[in-house]
Amino acid sequence: MSRQVGCLLALAICLSTFAGCGGSDEPKLYSVTGQVMFQGGPLPGAQVTFVPDKGPVAIGTTDNEGKFTLRTGVSEGCVEGTCRVAVVLASAGSNELAATMTPEDMQRMAMEGKLNDALKKSQKSLIPEKFNRADNSGLQYTVEKSGENNFTIDLK
Repeated sequence: MSRQVGCLLALAICLSTFAGCGGSDEPKLYSVTGQVMFQGGPLPGAQVTFVPDKGPVAIGTTDNEGKFTLRTGVSEGCVEGTCRVAVVLASAGSNELAATMTPEDMQRMAMEGKLNDALKKSQKSLIPEKFNRADNSGLQYTVEKSGENNFTIDLK
């Protein structure tokens, strides 16, 4: 069930980022991989979000070894530049958001300002909450054109 909540959260972030955006120019994306560590070991099942200074967000989910690969929309990769990073691992809790909720429903809730509150009520963070938001996590990485772009995110 927590995987569903993570997917819903990722979808909400994507929808709120792309809402109102126009144009058909797709940004150049660069491969980004990494591993999330917490309390000395890999963190499986976490949602990793890179929020660049300019361009769309990139999202990935850690596997059993805490490893992730970022995607922007349906394409693999992330735009070049400095990115603030969020890591979310939440329990399912009492899920106010139905598993059958459509993207349109989520977008409507986001536009009405109700989605974040519903997500907060439906889950409890299993890691320190400061990592749940890119703007205050203290995590920042730079995606480079000619770089390896393989990051170890150690949640301390």
